[in-house]
Amino acid sequence: MQDALNETQKMVLILSEDYLNSSFTTAEWTSVFASDPVAKERKLVPIRVRQCKPEGFLGPLIYLDLIDLSESDAEAALLGRLPTAPSPPKLPFFLVKGTPHF
Repeated sequence: MQDALNETQKMVLILSEDYLNSSFTTAEWTSVFASDPVAKERKLVPIRVRQCKPEGFLGPLIYLDLIDLSESDAEAALLGRLPTAPSPPKLPFFLVKGTPHF
């Protein structure tokens, strides 16, 4: 877990009472929070999936709220919130016309 936390670019927090009451989640998200305390890199991505009231350092964070959304609306909200991967600078060789397709 320590290696994953050191290497992570983003951490999704699935906010619910279960998450907030878990013994291990605070240690995990606070280590990511400490590496980006003013959210300049937006390393924490909080998403509320059940009624709960985040407190402490999580209290002022703006979270994506999926409560009462239909499945399709929740999917659209998630896709709109998560960053997109950059396009490759050029097509892979197997997609270029005239090259072998392995």
